[in-house]
Amino acid sequence: MEAAKLYKYLPAGITWLIERLPPDIQGHINEIRLRRNGVLSVSLPEQNLVIQSGKGAYICTDRDIDETVAYISRSSMYAFDGAVRNGYIPLPDGGRAGICGDAVCENGAIRTFGSISSVCLRVPRLVKGYASDLASYFALHGLVGALVFAPPGAGKTTYLKSAISLLSENRRVAVADERYELSCASHCMADICSGCPKATAVELLTRTMSPQIIVCDEISSAEAPAVLAAQNSGCILIASCHGRDIKQIMQRDFVKQMVEKGVFSVAVRLYNDDGYKSELTEL
Repeated sequence: MEAAKLYKYLPAGITWLIERLPPDIQGHINEIRLRRNGVLSVSLPEQNLVIQSGKGAYICTDRDIDETVAYISRSSMYAFDGAVRNGYIPLPDGGRAGICGDAVCENGAIRTFGSISSVCLRVPRLVKGYASDLASYFALHGLVGALVFAPPGAGKTTYLKSAISLLSENRRVAVADERYELSCASHCMADICSGCPKATAVELLTRTMSPQIIVCDEISSAEAPAVLAAQNSGCILIASCHGRDIKQIMQRDFVKQMVEKGVFSVAVRLYNDDGYKSELTEL
């Protein structure tokens, strides 16, 4: 089960409680959430499940949080200073731990956290066939830009990892992986630039790796100039964004601009209907 990959970052007592859950629940865990002096819970596709101990809901102690932070940071928060300022710590093999708490700010920006009150461990998954609809479309119609959208936690990163794995079998694929979430090195032949802003990574990859496809997650207006430049070089983009439907995402000026300029020709809506599902639409 994919959630078991995260148990090494948890205190033994918390791991024991989660391992007691029925297998069908363990198999659908998307996130494990710890809150200092608050409830321990797991995120499932359609609900947040509070983890129970023998005395009711399990309440995370100071030691639980501190021990988890030590595990995910490999006992060196300073080594992840840049990521911590953005509220996460990258984990090996495409995992990520979101963090929040008592922020220390400087000039209106977060410099670090004086204390961490919540940790959210996201379960990394590779569902290889998830993006088969997009691969099939490319096989029939050729390469075009694709925008993948869904509400938060609905599988966008999982879909992108599937696309990277499938498409790198016969295309030159490069990945702008700002937050270390798209790594699938043991499953694909993509070239990955991690840990720097997406716009910088897109520019570098376009210039140095001659990709046919660049993949990145959670695109914003900040990446628009770099993406347009990459398009002019003949490279297509597969990116993700938050959204419920096409009407909503098209209300964002930068998305509308990219569609009008031909950066995105198809949109892929993700949803969970007793499993990973997707729906591809031409724009």
